[in-house]
Amino acid sequence: MKIGFIGLGRMGGHVAANLLKAGHGVTVWNRGQGPVQELVAKGAIAAKSPEDALQGDAVFSMLANDAVMAEVGLAGALLDKAAKGLVHVNLATISVEFAKQLQAAHKAQFRVTVLMEIIHHLVRLLHLLAVAVVVVMLVLAAIMEIQAVQAVAVVVVLGLV
Repeated sequence: MKIGFIGLGRMGGHVAANLLKAGHGVTVWNRGQGPVQELVAKGAIAAKSPEDALQGDAVFSMLANDAVMAEVGLAGALLDKAAKGLVHVNLATISVEFAKQLQAAHKAQFRVTVLMEIIHHLVRLLHLLAVAVVVVMLVLAAIMEIQAVQAVAVVVVLGLV
């Protein structure tokens, strides 16, 4: 997958590095060039502008606050230059009011902001994965006749359901 990443602070840099490790093509942009160069050394492509990071399948943004998001242009004209069908995943902590502005900006540019839906589906997927892990624990415990693991697994399942 071709992914753009805007904002390479403490958390953003690590998330972008993990996307690279997973084999994705990652184009990175940051106001300061230090973090960009660190990721370029790991295989990322340096974006000359935020616009360059909006040319893939998805863009992740992890900026400091509402003001920086607005300054970069993610709730405005920058969206005009985004690739068709681009999914924007905002990982920053922003105000509810700015989140509404961001959603309106995406809608105005005929893009669908699906962050909340993605989070909902990820939580569901993690829940199902946890249940599957517990079921595997139960099966293995039954095969190995480990009653303590069975008891813990049953308690975990009851807590998840």
